[in-house]
Amino acid sequence: MQTLPDQKVKELIKQAVSANIGSDSYYTILMKPAIDSSGADAIEVIIVLTPGSSDRVIGPPSTNATSEVIRLLADAGEERFPIVRWDTKSESEVKEDAST
Repeated sequence: MQTLPDQKVKELIKQAVSANIGSDSYYTILMKPAIDSSGADAIEVIIVLTPGSSDRVIGPPSTNATSEVIRLLADAGEERFPIVRWDTKSESEVKEDAST
């Protein structure tokens, strides 16, 4: 087991999320270090959905994407467990980010 570079982790997360909810359903993927319930190093993964897409990811799509993130990272040898959260971003926040 190892800790993969952040860019590789993000690529695998994007692959899983795009395959299960579509690349147009999320705006960005954020990651930050975390600690899991046992005290081990983990990765907090925040998938920021595009405006209006939250209805498309309720139920099986989000569950499948989360499971796929966990599987792909484990298969690649990532030792940190991904704690996946879903968040929304208003359309005005998306436009604001694009202008900066």
